[in-house]
Amino acid sequence: MRLPLSAGLEPEYNPRASTLNSLARIAARKNPAVSRIALEEIRSLAGNMPVRNQARVLEELPEIYLQLGDQEDARNSLTELVKIAGKLYADDSDLNDPNQAFKGMWPSANLWRHCVALAAKLSPSPVQEIMEDIPDPEIRTFERVTFANSLLGVDIESLSTVEKHRKGITVSVGL
Repeated sequence: MRLPLSAGLEPEYNPRASTLNSLARIAARKNPAVSRIALEEIRSLAGNMPVRNQARVLEELPEIYLQLGDQEDARNSLTELVKIAGKLYADDSDLNDPNQAFKGMWPSANLWRHCVALAAKLSPSPVQEIMEDIPDPEIRTFERVTFANSLLGVDIESLSTVEKHRKGITVSVGL
Protein backbone atom coordinates (compact mmCIF):
# COMPACT_ATOMS: atom_id res chain seq x y z
CA MET A 1 0.00 0.00 0.00
CA ARG A 2 3.00 2.29 0.24
CA LEU A 3 3.88 1.98 -3.42
CA PRO A 4 3.64 5.26 -5.35
CA LEU A 5 0.57 6.18 -7.37
CA SER A 6 2.62 7.22 -10.39
CA ALA A 7 6.00 6.51 -11.90
CA GLY A 8 7.74 9.76 -12.84
CA LEU A 9 8.54 9.24 -16.52
CA GLU A 10 5.41 7.16 -17.13
CA PRO A 11 2.56 9.19 -15.60
CA GLU A 12 -0.04 6.73 -16.91
CA TYR A 13 1.53 3.84 -14.99
CA ASN A 14 0.33 3.37 -11.41
CA PRO A 15 2.70 1.00 -9.58
CA ARG A 16 0.30 0.52 -6.66
CA ALA A 17 -2.70 -0.36 -8.83
CA SER A 18 -0.59 -2.64 -11.02
CA THR A 19 0.79 -4.52 -8.03
CA LEU A 20 -2.64 -4.81 -6.43
CA ASN A 21 -3.99 -6.17 -9.73
CA SER A 22 -1.29 -8.86 -9.79
CA LEU A 23 -1.92 -9.65 -6.14
CA ALA A 24 -5.69 -9.94 -6.69
CA ARG A 25 -5.18 -12.29 -9.65
CA ILE A 26 -2.67 -14.51 -7.80
CA ALA A 27 -4.59 -14.57 -4.50
CA ALA A 28 -7.96 -15.33 -6.15
CA ARG A 29 -7.36 -19.08 -5.93
CA LYS A 30 -5.48 -19.42 -2.65
CA ASN A 31 -6.67 -16.50 -0.56
CA PRO A 32 -9.93 -14.99 -1.84
CA ALA A 33 -10.21 -12.57 1.10
CA VAL A 34 -6.89 -10.94 0.19
CA SER A 35 -7.96 -10.82 -3.45
CA ARG A 36 -11.20 -9.03 -2.55
CA ILE A 37 -9.36 -6.42 -0.46
CA ALA A 38 -6.99 -5.76 -3.36
CA LEU A 39 -9.93 -5.46 -5.79
CA GLU A 40 -11.69 -2.95 -3.54
CA GLU A 41 -8.54 -0.86 -3.30
CA ILE A 42 -8.05 -0.94 -7.07
CA ARG A 43 -11.60 0.34 -7.59
CA SER A 44 -10.96 3.09 -5.06
CA LEU A 45 -7.72 4.15 -6.77
CA ALA A 46 -9.31 4.14 -10.22
CA GLY A 47 -11.89 6.74 -9.24
CA ASN A 48 -9.17 9.41 -9.14
CA MET A 49 -7.58 8.54 -12.48
CA PRO A 50 -8.07 9.83 -16.01
CA VAL A 51 -10.45 7.67 -18.04
CA ARG A 52 -7.70 5.90 -20.05
CA ASN A 53 -5.94 4.89 -16.86
CA GLN A 54 -9.23 3.71 -15.37
CA ALA A 55 -9.71 1.43 -18.37
CA ARG A 56 -6.25 -0.08 -17.94
CA VAL A 57 -6.54 -0.54 -14.19
CA LEU A 58 -10.08 -1.93 -14.11
CA GLU A 59 -9.86 -4.11 -17.23
CA GLU A 60 -9.06 -7.38 -15.41
CA LEU A 61 -11.45 -6.98 -12.48
CA PRO A 62 -14.50 -8.75 -13.93
CA GLU A 63 -12.39 -11.79 -14.81
CA ILE A 64 -10.89 -11.91 -11.31
CA TYR A 65 -14.35 -11.66 -9.76
CA LEU A 66 -15.41 -14.58 -11.96
CA GLN A 67 -12.43 -16.58 -10.64
CA LEU A 68 -13.71 -15.79 -7.14
CA GLY A 69 -17.14 -17.09 -8.15
CA ASP A 70 -18.70 -13.66 -7.64
CA GLN A 71 -21.04 -13.09 -10.60
CA GLU A 72 -22.58 -9.96 -9.04
CA ASP A 73 -19.31 -8.06 -8.59
CA ALA A 74 -18.12 -9.31 -11.99
CA ARG A 75 -21.28 -7.84 -13.50
CA ASN A 76 -20.89 -4.57 -11.54
CA SER A 77 -17.27 -4.12 -12.60
CA LEU A 78 -18.23 -4.96 -16.18
CA THR A 79 -20.89 -2.24 -16.03
CA GLU A 80 -18.17 0.20 -14.91
CA LEU A 81 -16.00 -0.79 -17.85
CA VAL A 82 -18.85 -0.31 -20.32
CA LYS A 83 -19.36 3.23 -18.99
CA ILE A 84 -15.63 3.90 -19.36
CA ALA A 85 -15.78 2.61 -22.96
CA GLY A 86 -18.54 5.15 -23.61
CA LYS A 87 -16.33 7.94 -22.23
CA LEU A 88 -13.43 6.76 -24.40
CA TYR A 89 -15.76 6.76 -27.40
CA ALA A 90 -16.74 10.38 -26.68
CA ASP A 91 -13.06 11.28 -27.01
CA ASP A 92 -12.52 9.03 -30.04
CA SER A 93 -15.49 10.53 -31.89
CA ASP A 94 -15.05 14.16 -30.78
CA LEU A 95 -16.14 16.24 -33.78
CA ASN A 96 -13.51 18.90 -33.03
CA ASP A 97 -10.64 16.39 -33.01
CA PRO A 98 -11.78 12.87 -33.94
CA ASN A 99 -9.52 9.86 -33.75
CA GLN A 100 -8.33 9.36 -37.34
CA ALA A 101 -7.11 5.79 -36.76
CA PHE A 102 -8.98 2.71 -37.95
CA LYS A 103 -12.06 2.36 -35.69
CA GLY A 104 -11.30 -1.24 -34.85
CA MET A 105 -8.15 0.00 -33.10
CA TRP A 106 -9.76 2.82 -31.15
CA PRO A 107 -9.39 2.54 -27.36
CA SER A 108 -13.18 2.54 -27.00
CA ALA A 109 -13.61 -0.30 -29.52
CA ASN A 110 -10.90 -2.34 -27.79
CA LEU A 111 -12.53 -1.90 -24.38
CA TRP A 112 -15.98 -2.75 -25.74
CA ARG A 113 -14.44 -5.87 -27.34
CA HIS A 114 -13.08 -6.88 -23.96
CA CYS A 115 -16.44 -6.19 -22.28
CA VAL A 116 -18.36 -8.26 -24.83
CA ALA A 117 -15.99 -11.20 -24.39
CA LEU A 118 -16.39 -10.98 -20.60
CA ALA A 119 -20.16 -10.58 -20.81
CA ALA A 120 -20.36 -13.82 -22.78
CA LYS A 121 -19.06 -15.60 -19.65
CA LEU A 122 -21.84 -14.24 -17.42
CA SER A 123 -25.20 -15.82 -16.97
CA PRO A 124 -27.55 -14.38 -18.00
CA SER A 125 -25.32 -12.60 -20.44
CA PRO A 126 -25.66 -8.81 -20.79
CA VAL A 127 -24.04 -8.87 -24.25
CA GLN A 128 -27.13 -7.71 -26.14
CA GLU A 129 -27.57 -4.72 -23.82
CA ILE A 130 -23.92 -3.77 -24.19
CA MET A 131 -24.04 -3.98 -27.98
CA GLU A 132 -27.30 -2.02 -28.20
CA ASP A 133 -25.68 0.82 -26.25
CA ILE A 134 -22.70 1.11 -28.62
CA PRO A 135 -23.54 4.25 -30.60
CA ASP A 136 -21.35 3.46 -33.62
CA PRO A 137 -22.74 0.85 -36.06
CA GLU A 138 -19.29 -0.16 -37.35
CA ILE A 139 -17.94 -0.77 -33.85
CA ARG A 140 -21.16 -2.61 -32.99
CA THR A 141 -20.48 -4.93 -35.95
CA PHE A 142 -16.93 -5.60 -34.70
CA GLU A 143 -18.36 -6.51 -31.32
CA ARG A 144 -20.89 -8.91 -32.84
CA VAL A 145 -17.97 -10.80 -34.34
CA THR A 146 -16.28 -10.78 -30.93
CA PHE A 147 -19.42 -12.22 -29.35
CA ALA A 148 -19.66 -14.96 -31.99
CA ASN A 149 -16.00 -15.85 -31.41
CA SER A 150 -16.62 -15.95 -27.65
CA LEU A 151 -19.49 -18.37 -28.15
CA LEU A 152 -17.16 -20.56 -30.22
CA GLY A 153 -14.60 -20.56 -27.40
CA VAL A 154 -12.04 -18.40 -29.16
CA ASP A 155 -9.83 -16.49 -26.71
CA ILE A 156 -10.30 -12.78 -27.23
CA GLU A 157 -7.03 -10.96 -26.77
CA SER A 158 -6.58 -7.26 -26.23
CA LEU A 159 -5.46 -5.65 -29.46
CA SER A 160 -3.17 -2.71 -29.96
CA THR A 161 -4.91 0.63 -29.81
CA VAL A 162 -4.16 3.69 -31.89
CA GLU A 163 -5.16 7.28 -31.37
CA LYS A 164 -4.40 9.80 -34.07
CA HIS A 165 -5.46 13.28 -33.06
CA ARG A 166 -4.11 16.74 -33.88
CA LYS A 167 -1.69 16.53 -30.96
CA GLY A 168 -0.07 13.39 -32.39
CA ILE A 169 -0.29 9.62 -32.47
CA THR A 170 -0.46 7.36 -29.43
CA VAL A 171 -0.08 3.61 -29.79
CA SER A 172 -0.62 1.07 -27.04
CA VAL A 173 0.58 -2.39 -27.95
CA GLY A 174 -1.70 -5.21 -26.75
CA LEU A 175 0.05 -8.23 -25.35
